[in-house]
Amino acid sequence: MSPFPLVVLVGRPNVGKSTLFNRLTRTRAALVDDREGVTRDWIERDWRLHDDCHVRLRDLCGFREQEDDPVLKQSQETMKELWHDADLILLVVDGRVGISESDRWVASMARSANKPVILAANKVDISAAEADAMSAAELGWDPVLISAEHNYGIEELEEVVEQRLPEKPLAPIEVDVDVKIAILGKPNAGKSTLLNRLLDEERATVSEIAGTTRDPIDAVGKMGEKKVMFMDTAGIRRRRSITDQLEAATVSRSLRSARQADIVLYLIRADDGITQQDQTVLARIATYGVGLLLLISHWDRVEDGDQAFKRLLAEKDRLLPFLDFAPMITLSALTGHNASKIDHWIDLLLEELDREVSTPEMNRILSDILISNPPPAVQIRSSRRSKKRKPLKIMYGTQSGRRPLQFRLFGNINEGDLPKSYERYLINQMRERLNVTHVPILLDVEGRGGHEQ
Repeated sequence: MSPFPLVVLVGRPNVGKSTLFNRLTRTRAALVDDREGVTRDWIERDWRLHDDCHVRLRDLCGFREQEDDPVLKQSQETMKELWHDADLILLVVDGRVGISESDRWVASMARSANKPVILAANKVDISAAEADAMSAAELGWDPVLISAEHNYGIEELEEVVEQRLPEKPLAPIEVDVDVKIAILGKPNAGKSTLLNRLLDEERATVSEIAGTTRDPIDAVGKMGEKKVMFMDTAGIRRRRSITDQLEAATVSRSLRSARQADIVLYLIRADDGITQQDQTVLARIATYGVGLLLLISHWDRVEDGDQAFKRLLAEKDRLLPFLDFAPMITLSALTGHNASKIDHWIDLLLEELDREVSTPEMNRILSDILISNPPPAVQIRSSRRSKKRKPLKIMYGTQSGRRPLQFRLFGNINEGDLPKSYERYLINQMRERLNVTHVPILLDVEGRGGHEQ
């Protein structure tokens, strides 16, 4: 079995799946013909999305509910079995002609497979045809508009696929620096201006180092006494934001940098406030355990600063409750307003991310927390017909990492047993007792492999 995720191409006959397969795999492996039913077998090749992301792409024959050709009908039955292996289904329709009954039937099959589905409207050669192609959304997914023949929309499609695939661990960046910082934000949030401000103020000599496992170029310089790598400083790039799904996919490369960073500087335009895209991106970043500093940019354009900041603080509490630990400051990279505070905050975040907790100290703290509020009982299945409630027991804990700050708990706990509310309680209590107020704590639980009876 291939170690790479499997993407399966499906659709009715003559929607251009074979052309798309050849385009994506950069081969001529699939037979291309304008006549329907030419593809009667399946073919599979490696699809390289970028240096550290490979998938296997499988092209199946065209499907339709009423198939008169007995050979193709038998082939379709065989193909249905090949859907079960998929990690993701790429459903292709003809964006020029609208949705047919065969398209609806194939879409219903894709939906019943309980797999992630991406809808690609193919053969969209000119912008005038885009509005018609968007009618494919009636199938239940926002379409990505492409032309496999003319290489239109292919990069956007690849980013959508990458964003929907199961995440794979990335090789760590091995560079001799004190801190790795990713600067993220929507287009025109001021990322480049901020980078220039941070480096120029320190009179730093900037060098460019090709990423070890990534496409972007990293800028390396100094802030104070710290040698800093600014990762993927191009940030979230503007694309043709045809659909919400496509807009979400444009952040994937920046999120890869955020996963490998120690600290993320995230810019939010003062005049935009916290948008849906900001919520989506920050929710992902919150799971990485990195230090996070929210920067309200373009502050030089704000008239009533006190009222604007109160409004943004209220937005943060309402829209980003999972970032209660993250500090937020105003910034004008153009005028330099508050730019000097960023270095101060980076030092504070690093101090907390590098906190070392001995195992005896960890268990004294854990014991106090558990005595004050023990874990709840959970319902388990003791036999096929009966269930019972069983108290969870946390025996001990230990620190398992820094940058991110991570702890592991041991007990009679299986994965998913610990209620999220109690996990949040543990994290909040640990943050308070360890005086870790501005960075997240990641918590792993490790059980004995089964419930005691």
